[in-house]
Amino acid sequence: MSFSYTKIDSPAGSGPFAFAESYAATSDVVVFGYNGKVWSQLPVASVDLQTVTLSVSVDAYQTIRIATNGEKVRGLNTNGSQGNVVDGDSASPLDSTLEVHVEDPADRTGNSPLTAKTVTLGGLSKGVQEDVQGYYGYITDYYKFDGSNATQELVADTWTDLAPAIDQTFDGRAESQIAAAADIYDASTGFFTLAGLEDGSFGFVRTLVRIDPEIDESTASIRIVFETNEATTAGGLTGFNTESQAVVMTQGADKFYSDENVITFFVGDTLSGTTLANAGRFKVQVNSSVESTLEVLGVTLYINK
Repeated sequence: MSFSYTKIDSPAGSGPFAFAESYAATSDVVVFGYNGKVWSQLPVASVDLQTVTLSVSVDAYQTIRIATNGEKVRGLNTNGSQGNVVDGDSASPLDSTLEVHVEDPADRTGNSPLTAKTVTLGGLSKGVQEDVQGYYGYITDYYKFDGSNATQELVADTWTDLAPAIDQTFDGRAESQIAAAADIYDASTGFFTLAGLEDGSFGFVRTLVRIDPEIDESTASIRIVFETNEATTAGGLTGFNTESQAVVMTQGADKFYSDENVITFFVGDTLSGTTLANAGRFKVQVNSSVESTLEVLGVTLYINK
């Protein structure tokens, strides 16, 4: 069932503002304002016939909507709990802190009816998405395209940590990860922390490298080296590895072979944790069957909780 409303663009002052919708009780009149980023409920001072006066000025808002469906709004269920939407005070049609976030600053949802779906999916589901999905990555000086990127020398049949010359990082982590650690990556050790992830989370690591072997007919592999969380380490298991398929280098020596590698992993009770101190972590290593030169282009970690 859709909610009818009166929309007023470029509103000024605190009213009174006229609206066309009928209502059974003045408490059913609710007003929402859009400031260019979010929709939020505005406090109503009084209702007189078909006009409403607010307790605050709306000069900072681009648009306001006047709806007369407060009773229906009180009946909204979000994730099975009315408490996420309505205030405990039954006299208030909406929690005064409710804000409907709009991902598109042009207000992609602003021209659609103010429905239960608009309220929940316009903002609350975006908040859920921000806490269940995330990414963190870096790119190196390779993308300056001036030949300044650092390289590493690989000893044959030896696992070697990536040592990138990082140019930029991209931090789009889930909110729980941000709360658990200020930075997910420790450049001094090469480790990515899994702090903030719970049992059942999963992710994948995308690695971009170039490898220049000194001998033809060679191979190279990439692996993730996990160190377990505090509780698992105390029980005796300190770590384990997940290795990718080998990169086949059979088109000649002394030339770079480019490789894009993706390794998926599951976060169980051996890796999950809430802090840097008690959560598991991992780093990326490479191994070549012959002496080679390694150039790192970038690494990205994608997470789903």
